[in-house]
Amino acid sequence: MLSNLTWWHLLISLGVLAVVAFVIVMIIVAVVRAVRKSAAPPVHSLQVPLGSRPVPSADPTVQLQKLAELRAEGLISDAEHEAKRTEILGRL
Repeated sequence: MLSNLTWWHLLISLGVLAVVAFVIVMIIVAVVRAVRKSAAPPVHSLQVPLGSRPVPSADPTVQLQKLAELRAEGLISDAEHEAKRTEILGRL
């Protein structure tokens, strides 16, 4: 039976397999996006009301100390620390 297949039979079969694979991938992508969207907290819950934000200190020494604490606790990276440190020192 396989000997009766011509090149265009194989080409059509490969095309059908490619379409089926594409549809399966798109379904998986849609499911993953839906799961991620449902697992993400709502954006409005992440926003801090304006009146409850801490007022940044005008003293550069205090700002640099807080910056060092954030880096020590691992809340910011070394690159972020250096960028903010340069910004604070540039204001002097």
